[in-house]
Amino acid sequence: MSATKTDQAIGNRIRIIRISRNLSQENMAEELGLSVGAYSNLERGKTEFTINRYFQIGKILKMDKNDLFDLLKENFNLSNPEKYTIQNELENIKDELKDLKNLFKGKKKALSKKK
Repeated sequence: MSATKTDQAIGNRIRIIRISRNLSQENMAEELGLSVGAYSNLERGKTEFTINRYFQIGKILKMDKNDLFDLLKENFNLSNPEKYTIQNELENIKDELKDLKNLFKGKKKALSKKK
């Protein structure tokens, strides 16, 4: 697959967030294990984002998972059935993350009661 306008839009938003966090492309590339050129291509939308890479970048930028999903949602055209399927998958992942969070909260409470 090749990069799309969606990749360009997401890359641009990530660039803005990165700059607001006072991080350089060099910082990001190092954290991701990429060359500066490869990272720059992500921000410029020349390289397609994978979901794993997207979440790695979000973690480095200390972005909340909900903010990451919102950024993805606003860049998908929901009138396109193929992208709507992707949108559904993202919603499913978001729901699964909420379930895991609740599960860990329950485990944490149970452990604290044992002490």
